[in-house]
Order: sequence, then C-alpha cells, then structure tokens
Amino acid sequence: MDRKDGKHQAGGRHTHSVTEENDRHEDFFTGTQVKIFTKQLTLKHTSERPSEIVNYGDNISFIDEQGDFPERSQYRYMGAKIPGIDTLMEQDPVKYAKAKFQIIESGQVLPLILDYMPDDGQRTCGVHTVRADGLHYAFHGEYVRDADGRLEFLRNDVIAKQRSVFTYLVKKIGASLLSGKSIMNISLPIDIFEARSELVRNATCHGMAMPFLERAAQLTDPLEQMKLSLTAIIAKLHLNMEQRKPFNPILGETFQGFINGCPVYYEQISHHPPVMAYQVLGRDYRIEGTLELIGSASLNQMKGAFIGLERIVFTKTQNIIYLKFPKVNLEGLMYGKRLGHYISNMTMFDPKNRIYTKVRFDPEKVSMLNIFHKRKLLRDAFFGEITLLKPNFCRQKAEELRVKSDASIKAKPTEVEKVLAVVSGNVLDRIEIDKVEYWRLGKIIPYRLVESLNPLPSDCTYRQDGLHLLLDNIELAQKAKDSMEDQQRKDKKLRTATN
Repeated sequence: MDRKDGKHQAGGRHTHSVTEENDRHEDFFTGTQVKIFTKQLTLKHTSERPSEIVNYGDNISFIDEQGDFPERSQYRYMGAKIPGIDTLMEQDPVKYAKAKFQIIESGQVLPLILDYMPDDGQRTCGVHTVRADGLHYAFHGEYVRDADGRLEFLRNDVIAKQRSVFTYLVKKIGASLLSGKSIMNISLPIDIFEARSELVRNATCHGMAMPFLERAAQLTDPLEQMKLSLTAIIAKLHLNMEQRKPFNPILGETFQGFINGCPVYYEQISHHPPVMAYQVLGRDYRIEGTLELIGSASLNQMKGAFIGLERIVFTKTQNIIYLKFPKVNLEGLMYGKRLGHYISNMTMFDPKNRIYTKVRFDPEKVSMLNIFHKRKLLRDAFFGEITLLKPNFCRQKAEELRVKSDASIKAKPTEVEKVLAVVSGNVLDRIEIDKVEYWRLGKIIPYRLVESLNPLPSDCTYRQDGLHLLLDNIELAQKAKDSMEDQQRKDKKLRTATN
C-alpha cells in the first residue's frame, strides 16, 4: 500500500552544500565509480522549500515540493537511491560487508555518494518486501505451515548446526539448561548466528504494522483505532518467527533506519537483562517502548517472549494504546521437526476510552495425559474479545501507567462492563473481527526496512563480527564477537567499581 497521507513534522526546512570533493572511488555495492566527499554536509536553515531529499545530521528529510511524503521510488540521497539493508545483504553480502569495512577503516562515518544502484528485486523500488524470485517475503521458501498450524523450518543444514551447538551447551552447563532456566546470558559460538542484530530483526517487523496504523491514525473512533491496532500487532507476529539466531546487542548498540519514509530508532539500554528501547515516528502516530527478551529451554523445547510495554500514541486524538506481546513456543531443538507457534495471552488497553482487548493464542487446552485427544483447532488459532471496562478500574490503571512504565494492564472479568467486538483467526492465515476480515497473509505486503546512510558509529550495521560473517571469515568473526563481549565485561566492572 503506497500512501501519501501525512505531513513531515520536522520544525524548519533544511538545505545542504558540499564543501570539498576528495576523489572518485570504486563503490563496493555496484562496482561503479562514485564520488566520496571528505567533509560532512554544511547545514543551514532556509525558507525555500527543498526540491529533493536532503541530509541533516543523521536523519533524512522526506519532503517533496508540495510538502508531502513522496513515493518511495523518489527517495534520493544526493541523487542516489537509498539501499535496503535486507536486499543488499542478501543480494551481494561480500560487497555490502566490504563497503561497511571501508567506512570503519576510514576512521569516520563518511556518506557514500552512489551514482547508480542496480535493481534490488523489490517491487516499487523497495517500498514493499517482495522478492523477485517469487519466494515469500518472510518465509523465503524455507518454511511451511504444517497440518497442525505450526510454522515448520525446512533448512536441515541450519538445524544440524544449531543442534551441534546445543549439544555442546548441554555438556557444558547441562543442569541449568535442562531445568528450564534462562538461556539469554549464555555466550554462543559465532557460527550459530545470522549476520543481523536483534535490533534490526525487531525493527523489520514494524513494516507489517504500519499500513494499519497509518489508517488508524486518521480516525477519531477509538474502537476502530483499537481494531486496526490489534490487526497491526497480530499481522506482524509471523515476521518474528525466524529460526536463525540474531546477535545479542552490545550495551549502547543502536540502529537507525526508515520504514516507508518514517524514522526508526533502537538502542540497547541494558545487557543483563537484555533490554532494548525503541521509537518509530509514523505519520500522525508513534510506536515506542522498552522490551526485555527472555527465553528458557528444556531438552527439546524453548519458550521465548518480549516482556515490557509497547505504546501506540495517536497524535490527532491523543489516544494511547498499551500492549503486551504473547510468547512463542519452539519445538524440535534436539530431535524431530523444528516447529514454532504462539502461545499465552496478548493484551491491549486504551485507558482514556476504557477499551480493553484480550486475545488467547493456541486457546485449546489439551491434557498431556490424553494422547487420544483430537484437536479441533489449529495451533496458530487465536480468540479474544474487545471490551469496555468500568470507569474506576481505568482511572486507577491510568494513574499506575503514568508513574510506572511497565505496570500491569491485565483486567479481571469482573471489571468488564460489556463486550464490544469478538476477535478470531490464525496467525499464519487471517484476522477477523466480528466476522469481518481485517487481514489475510499475503494480501498486504509489509514495508521494507531501510538503513540510514549516515548512522551513529554505534549502529549495529557496523558490527565487525556480523560483517566478517558475511565475508565467511568465521575465525575473524568469532574474534570480533569475543573482543566486544570482553570489552563489555570490562566496562561493567568499571561501572560497578565506581558505583
């Protein structure tokens, strides 16, 4: 869905001038000759309306001559198309990694001025995540939905590598691992990872939510805003079921990017426990929150979740929807098929309008002792209700949320005044609210995540372990990962010593 329904909210127009050109250099992305400027952009305010996208600081202003957001195909940085982080890493990871190393070794973050970018195989110049090879934008031909409604991972080579690592961990720390304790603080060998940070993976998921939130932001009806927000969250869940392990972010690690022209910011604000803070500045709305990634494993099963509160804030109505995510269950860690599906509850709460949503994933309860029970529902099924809560409860919760960012938003059945709508569907198929279809898998394609051209030096796209991994330098990647983790431990000791 290509939309042009918002205004850029930046205060003041900007322009730029480049003061000195160094020389021409072969660009690692394309092999073509490009210009590299040794000095950063000179910024100044102007009353003139810019006719192209300009860079100011670490952000990009997406403004066309009418002051609207242009189509994604018009996005330029000094005349160059903005590359997508996902397709460049997949299309030519070697050139991508070398280009990043070139920036690192220069000693400063230089903007690469690209004269030409090849077709990246994405529809509408990368607005949407659609692969030219016909494979699914999220599943890439590596996943199928099994007969029970679980997502099955088909890459046996990746599974075998993961199982060898897990076998090593069982031998090393087996007692605590098999007891179901947290596995988030365990350092893993490099060859189990994909070349992405958890910050990037989490940011990518917003691309599926944004088409619905853009519609919700233009409404004044709080119930329909809740319905579209609920759709946005459930619709993006399948994007976060990737079986490859992303890098655990280092404390202070950041990510800056754009989704459909909207800025996306992430930072790892705690290492133990691992907590990320983030903000997405949408058109007339924003998404923000702090989430802690938790996970526990037994011999052949693992449960994981993001705990904490996410907030969706709508600018026009000042309505705020708080939400908590469900858990994901993975089976087949050591033997059998590798399967995943969501479990537990997801809750959403709009205290101002007293609207509360509770959705139960995999709602059919089956006793482990009843081996002959035949399931009536698929494992990816969910059911729930959107309800109106009593005023006193909402006032109390609103005050709690004002002073405590991670306050509980759970409401007991006795606090419900009436049911407003019924929710049902399947995570890997569709969402229906009062029997009206709000989303179906593949019908709406998510927006792509695009990395910032001039991010902070702490940006996770500069992680040298990930770049070495793209170059297939496993030994160097492991050394880089160990070096970062050693430095992080030293920093922690210094902070502890100085209180």
